[in-house]
Amino acid sequence: MNRIQGIEHIEKLEDNPIMRDIIAGCTKFTTQILNFYDLSAHEGYQARFGGGGWYYTIFSALESDSSKFGRTPEDLLKIVGGCTARKFNANLFSYEQVREDLTRQEYFLETIKLFNPFARFKPKEFVRLYNGAKEIDEFIVSVYREHYVKRTLTQQQK
Repeated sequence: MNRIQGIEHIEKLEDNPIMRDIIAGCTKFTTQILNFYDLSAHEGYQARFGGGGWYYTIFSALESDSSKFGRTPEDLLKIVGGCTARKFNANLFSYEQVREDLTRQEYFLETIKLFNPFARFKPKEFVRLYNGAKEIDEFIVSVYREHYVKRTLTQQQK
């Protein structure tokens, strides 16, 4: 999605309460996703000998909330999917399924670290959602907020 398409798409969603809070800087999409699933994320950079390296994210499950069992963050899936042109199958994002996949990942990570301390395994669909949310968060901060302020000031001057 280019700059103009991104701006037009977000303008259509400005009335959504989640989008309003994100535009205002009260929260981020990544925070909303982590909060829905009761997760934490640790992001880091692993330097490689001789130059270069890679960025990584490790997700950890916090205490679960049984009131969220069977639920999916449908608003977040629609907004992130629409803003990034990614299609998400809501059936893959139930609260307990994502947490179960990540718990299995954590166990597997602890086991595999014995052999490769830099191994990273993540449930593919959740990572696509999280990375899409990061893209939108960055777009809103670097492009959309400035556009929003200019548009609002122009409207007020009329």
